[in-house]
Amino acid sequence: MTQNSIPRKIRRPIIMAALMGAIMVAPIASSNAASLKDAIDFYKRGAFESAAPILERLADAGDPVASFWLGSMWHQGHGKPVNYRTAHHLYRLSAYHGNADAQNNLGLLYRDGRGVEKNLVVSYAWISLAAGQGNVVAERNLSRLTDRMTSTKIMEGQQLAAEYLEWISRPDRQARAGDVKKVSEAPVASSGAEKATGRVILTSTGNTSEITQALAAARRDQFIVQLGLFRNPNGIAKLERTLRGKGIAFSKKAVTIRGRSYQQFRVGPFPRADAAKNTARRIDKILHINSSVIPVPS
Repeated sequence: MTQNSIPRKIRRPIIMAALMGAIMVAPIASSNAASLKDAIDFYKRGAFESAAPILERLADAGDPVASFWLGSMWHQGHGKPVNYRTAHHLYRLSAYHGNADAQNNLGLLYRDGRGVEKNLVVSYAWISLAAGQGNVVAERNLSRLTDRMTSTKIMEGQQLAAEYLEWISRPDRQARAGDVKKVSEAPVASSGAEKATGRVILTSTGNTSEITQALAAARRDQFIVQLGLFRNPNGIAKLERTLRGKGIAFSKKAVTIRGRSYQQFRVGPFPRADAAKNTARRIDKILHINSSVIPVPS
């Protein structure tokens, strides 16, 4: 993900919600706080018939939190017949307003192929944005989702998340809600459609030739820490200075994904997954990012 262009609040550990089905229902503040609070209270008590008309009125008025809760009703069959397509529509409206709960649940729909075509890359993008806001359920979901994805697909998800975040951060996004469909349904590069370009450029406090050889000789039962994809030159320079200052050897590789050029940062390889995970936790704490531990790509 293009971490350097992402606000610190969003850049926090991007890791996943009980992949096996946990759905988030945590409320967020709203301009219609009193009515929304009543609706949420009704929802929690199981009085869905009382909650529904309030949520529908607020959602129609553009309240993203109401859209999330109403989407949850359709998603889980609480007072509404299960309808994943309707849930997807409501979650998407809320997700594009930055609602982490909706982003997580939208990612679950794409993960499971409910109401939409199954797409782990899109799932990763949405769940990572939710996790980036510190949502622990989304962090668990993302961690498990990452285990099911190749390094190439993870990179696609990171890049797509950056595109979504760019849209979410636009000051005119509310006035142009009609364009949401264009972004959320944009085609995602298929497996193998993107190709890494450029030679490996290693910058570290160690011997770069040794690191190059280590990466080339790494076996599939070894692991690396993938920091993410970066575009901003100033951010990249700051990242390099920080890693050098902490004595962390890293590799940097130019890649092109979905027509955009990035610098991909990695650390490793490591002979064991636990060693890679310990390093990833250290890096995340230093850089305020979320890195991924993956098997060495073939």
